Amino acid sequence: FMDDYANTMIVGTALRPVTDRVRVSREKLAFIVDCTASPIAGIMPLSTWIAHEITQIDIGLKAVNWTGDSAYLLFLESIPYRFYSWFMLIFVLVNILIGRDWAWMYWAEDRSRTSGEVCSGVFAGTTSTEEEPVNKLMSNPAEEGYTLVQTATHVEVCVKPQVPCRWFNAIIPFFGLVAMFLPLLFYNGAKENKGGVGWDQKARDIIGNADSWATLHWVGGLTILLQIALYAVQYSKEWGGCLLSPRETIDAAMNGGIMYFKGGIALLLAFAYADTVKRLQVSKWLIDGLGDTSEAGLPPLVFILCAIFSLATGTSWGTMTVFMPAVIPLAIHVGGRDNQQLLTTVISAVLGGAVWGDHCSPVSDTTILSAASSQVSLFDHAKTQLPYALFIGIMAICFGFAPAGGGTPAGVCILMGFILVPAIHLGISFIPKFGGSVPIYDPSVDGVSGRGLKGALASIKSLGGAAKRLSKGEVKM
Repeated sequence: FMDDYANTMIVGTALRPVTDRVRVSREKLAFIVDCTASPIAGIMPLSTWIAHEITQIDIGLKAVNWTGDSAYLLFLESIPYRFYSWFMLIFVLVNILIGRDWAWMYWAEDRSRTSGEVCSGVFAGTTSTEEEPVNKLMSNPAEEGYTLVQTATHVEVCVKPQVPCRWFNAIIPFFGLVAMFLPLLFYNGAKENKGGVGWDQKARDIIGNADSWATLHWVGGLTILLQIALYAVQYSKEWGGCLLSPRETIDAAMNGGIMYFKGGIALLLAFAYADTVKRLQVSKWLIDGLGDTSEAGLPPLVFILCAIFSLATGTSWGTMTVFMPAVIPLAIHVGGRDNQQLLTTVISAVLGGAVWGDHCSPVSDTTILSAASSQVSLFDHAKTQLPYALFIGIMAICFGFAPAGGGTPAGVCILMGFILVPAIHLGISFIPKFGGSVPIYDPSVDGVSGRGLKGALASIKSLGGAAKRLSKGEVKM
């Protein structure tokens, strides 16, 4: 949940062999990877998104001389109103559990489960002719001084030879980062930022005064130091010294930043565009043109505008940069300074529309990365994901942004979505020749164990039996 890029690359690359074995189409894998990356990163209070989101909210608040809650508190208050993200996550879960699809995803899943063709021209147990095996390109990364290799289709992590795989080398830095964030955030708010408000204030006031961007810098630096120490103390002559030397750890961190280069360029261009929008006083134009919009109609309208912009540009962060400073004054004009629910709903609509366009755009960075890590054609990924993203976007408008803009509590909207989104999805999947239940392939019997929910339950039962046999030593990994 920390970062959409990292989630996309790690999950897609790690789970592709597993999903190929059970004949899940790579289109479905790319959809799951893509639609659990940005939505989760966007709603988590600790992620690489938070600093940028808060910065843009703060710019919009300063434009109207806001004296209420801080940008960070408004960000936290907006999390329940991220209807597109919430509805997409529940949709992905239900879609997996009930084993029913429709439109292009249904046809891709049916092809993969019945014939083993996990994507166009590639069958389970084989590799794409376009893929360059990494082991043919690599020598010794410790000697050559690199930790990543880019093939024609994707980026692979280069594992240091003879180094043991230890789960705690990933878990300890992760939990260390999470454990450090909140205490340092409180310290920043109480002692550092703007002179601090003191430890005797309420937690809400301390967090409201904290500089989350600076705190993320501290946490990131301390986590890298933790990793340097953790990997250096694991010493053995068998693998030639440290598990990773300090230099290798720093090189790995620097190489990991390569995947952000294009996103950084797009963001710089978005900042330039946003500055132009600001100088053209687009927010005043929006107030003049849309100032008579009803409170219930404003969040859906903002969501649609942001979705169109994000679809055209392929950048969710750029969409936030352009629209957030422009629509916050509009929300305050329509609802007044006392209607904070409308303000948080509009903020959420910007972020929701940005993520929606990110899911639908074939030029989006995460769309491209999801297709690359899952090793499926970008066109096939975009084609199969588009109907689902459109469906959830419409559901978010009808059961989320419009009711919330009119004053309906976020909890009620989420409850409606959690009930109606799966129900409508199920209904669409019963349209003849357009949707249906997908076969569930069980590799233990080399055949289909059932279709839809029945097949999924049979597969889980089979997995439980295999786990018991493994625990008793009857089978080997």
